[in-house]
Order: sequence, then structure tokens, then C-alpha cells
Amino acid sequence: MAIPRFAVTRPVTMLMFFCAIILLGAVSLQRLPVELMPNISHKKISVVVNIRGGMPPTEVETMVVKPVEEAMGTVGNLESIQSTSEKGRAIVVLRFKPGTDMDFAAMEVREKYAKIKNLLPKEIEKPVIAKYEETDLPVMIVAITAVDPRYTPEVLRKFVDTKIKEVIQRVEGVANVEIGGGREQKILVELDLHKLQKYKLPLLRIINSLGVSNLNLLAGQMERQNSKFIIRTIGQFGTIEDIKNLPVLNTPAGSIIRLKDVAEVKDSYLDAESHARVNKNPVVSLYVQKESTANTIQVCKSVEKALNDIWPRVDPNIRKIIVSNHANFIIDAINTVKNALIRGGDIAILVLVAFLSGYLWARLGAVIMIPFILFMPQSFLLPSIIVLLLILATTRISRTTLVMSISIPTSVLLTFVFMLMRGVTLNTMTLVGLALAIGMLVDNSIVVLDNIHVQRARGLGLKESSIIGTREMILPIIASTMTTVVVFVPFVFVTEQIKLLYGPLAQVVVFSLLASLLIAITWSR
Repeated sequence: MAIPRFAVTRPVTMLMFFCAIILLGAVSLQRLPVELMPNISHKKISVVVNIRGGMPPTEVETMVVKPVEEAMGTVGNLESIQSTSEKGRAIVVLRFKPGTDMDFAAMEVREKYAKIKNLLPKEIEKPVIAKYEETDLPVMIVAITAVDPRYTPEVLRKFVDTKIKEVIQRVEGVANVEIGGGREQKILVELDLHKLQKYKLPLLRIINSLGVSNLNLLAGQMERQNSKFIIRTIGQFGTIEDIKNLPVLNTPAGSIIRLKDVAEVKDSYLDAESHARVNKNPVVSLYVQKESTANTIQVCKSVEKALNDIWPRVDPNIRKIIVSNHANFIIDAINTVKNALIRGGDIAILVLVAFLSGYLWARLGAVIMIPFILFMPQSFLLPSIIVLLLILATTRISRTTLVMSISIPTSVLLTFVFMLMRGVTLNTMTLVGLALAIGMLVDNSIVVLDNIHVQRARGLGLKESSIIGTREMILPIIASTMTTVVVFVPFVFVTEQIKLLYGPLAQVVVFSLLASLLIAITWSR
């Protein structure tokens, strides 16, 4: 085969090739998305509709859930629909078949909902349609508190509802934001039964008057040369006085009976549905949930940035506290596995020195260093492997040991390139796959180098022994690598959920072994 001869006769080209691998691998490592575990729940879209006024579950099912289910039943690639009716809330979860384009599916779901929106009760709020599940844990919890006693939980709740919630919901990757603590504001109209009987005023008439008078309607448009103006009639209540002065009846004598004449209108609050406290002090909490396919760390960083951007414009008496940030937990977990991987790489190099070095002092030093690597502080792990490679490069321990030691990090960096190309995230499963494969990364190089030494013992020159020794071992090392690779072929036939969970681990092992095969054929000289 021509590859070994090309690798030997073009040393500068091969050096540039491996420099490119190192550079691409370093860039790929920086760009790889980081997650705790592979994403296995990205085939669902939730439609959450909140209803004002505390509508009972039976009416929620009849007036909201059933129309939504009927509309969503025609969505393409739909596998199942699961709905939940609660007091004042309807939840419809759509599950799609494997291989569905979820971005297109989400767009189709929004189109179907828009067609039935006018058929639903007027009490509904803007729905949440996103690729997430209500049962998903929030990736971030932010508590809003104040040092000024004027800022009661109710005042903070209104501030969060109007100023903070919308900003966070616009962050890319955020699916839903729930608010806990405080009480929502409501306008309470307490009717006087005796006055209603006195004026013979039916209750339904007052309800209809409130609904009809609290509307903003499109009245048309006006065109002027290159401009077009939309005209709207503004009839929405602005203050509580507007509600009190609402006419509800014209008497035969010509007088006007207003709402304040038959009822007491006051600013009040809904009953508290949740309580939030930090250090025993009442607060208002924001629970941020991400889309299933979004990257947790990126979403948390974007939410923090959005909060930091708007906080200079907030009253200094109001403070925010990051109670929980799932990104920190993921980073700590990934760093733990990374450190274990680096320890394994260090020990693998030391084992190579212990077995392949021709110097007794080098073997003893490698054996003594292994316990230190196991218990070394994490901050010294990465510098330690660099120091080991420099020692191998600057001492006359063994050229063979140096070549095989370099093949380990080079194969890992090339694996990062493959992972970025395939869209595989850096998570505990993929890092475990690298840890499993790191001991096998030098197997091919050891076989090739041993055969090169055999050819040198027969009296061949360095170049010829490298070419012939590599050429003779190409088929055996390919066969050896393929026997390990084919172990993961059954993953093609497992269920979609299992494939999503364990597939990245299998891909990383296969990528790293193929990378080590390439390194052995071209670099092991």
C-alpha cells in the first residue's frame, strides 16, 4: 500500500498534517456542546395553556383540551397525544416518531393552534408551545428579593411578571418560566344583592358589560403616500376608577347606574398558590425550564447575561439571587470525568515508559510516579501530562516510547474533530467512552513499531524498515480494530431511546479506535 511510503518520504507533509489535527482538535474541543447526559427526550412538544379565573378541570377538558387535541391530531409524524386537565391549566404533550424534524413539527403545531385560538375561551392566556416537558426540572432558579420593606412579595411579583419574565422567555433555548411566591393581582367586584334587586339588574348583564367594555379592537387603516397607519379603538380598562364608573344600566328617568352604585370594586390579590423563601425571608422565584434540545450550559449563560443586562436599570433595593444553576453542576461533573481521563492518559504513558524504556532508572521512576498521579490535585493533572511528554522528548529514554505517548493525545484530539462533525456532545457518556478506549489507543502503534524493529534487526535501513514493517501490519491491525468496532454494530438495531443514550459512547469508542489506526499507519516511525 502507498500510505506507509508516502508517510515516510514526505515527513514535512505528515508533520503539517498532524499539526492540523492538533489545531482542529483543540478548536473542536472548545466548540463541543457540554451536557451532563446525552439528550434522550427531544421527540416531544408540550402545549401549555393557562386559564384565568380558576376554571375547574372538567370545563378545562371540555372547552380547551378537547379542541386542542382535535386540532393536533392532524400533525404529521405524530405518535401519541397525552393531555392533563388541571384547575386553570391545560397541558397537551405531543410525542413524535423517531427521525422527525422537531423544528418543523413545532412550527406545524403553532399553525394548528392558531387556527383554533378563536374557538377557545377568552380567559386563556398566551400558550407555551415548546420542545420540553412540564416534568423537566428547572435548569435555573432565580430569587428576587428586596431590602426595602415597601417591596412586599406582591409588589415583587408584579415587577417580575411585567419586567423580568418576558425578558427571560425571549432568551434562545428557554421553553418556559414559572413564577413562585407572592400573590397575583386581581380586581375584585363584590356585588350588592339588595341593590341588584332594587334596580332589577341581572348578574349576566354586569358580566357582559365588563367583557364588552374591556376590549381593544381594530378599526381599520389609513394610507398616506408611502405610509400606512393602523387604527385601533382603545377600550381596555386603564385604572380601577374606569371600572367603577362603568355604566351598567340606564333608568327610565334618564339617569345612569354605574358599577360602583351596585358593587364594591377594589384592588386585591388571588389566593397564594405557592410560597418561596430564601434564608427564611419571603421572595419571588423564577423557575427557568429549557427546551429539550437546547444546551443547558449555554441557556444558563444566556439567562445570566440577560439578567445582568437589565439589572442596572432596576431599583438598587431589589436584588437577585441565583439559588440554583444546573450548569455549575454539569461543569463540575464533566470536569471530574475529564480529570479521570487525564489521569488515565498519564498512567498509560507511565506504563509505556515502565515496559518499553531501556533504562532501569526510567522504569523505576515511572512506577513510583503512578501513585502520585492517582492522588495528585486536579489542577496539576493537565500540566503533568505535558511535562511527561517534554521529558520523553528531551531525554534519551526511548524514541519508541515518545512516538506512542504522542499517539494517545493525538488520537483523542482527532476524536474531538469527529465528534464535532457528527454533532455528538461532550458528556459523561462520551467521556467514559474515551476513558474506555484510551488504553487501546496505543495497541496498533505497538504492533507496528514492534514489526519495524524486527525489520531493523534484519539489517534494513530506517526508511525501508518503516515502510515494510508498516505495510506488513496494515491488514492485521485493521482486522484487530474492526473486531472491536463491530461489537457496536448491534446498536443500529436497538430502540431509539437506547440508541440516544448509549449511541454517543459507542461512536466515541469507534472514532477513537479509527483515529488510532490512522496514527499507527502514518505516524508510528
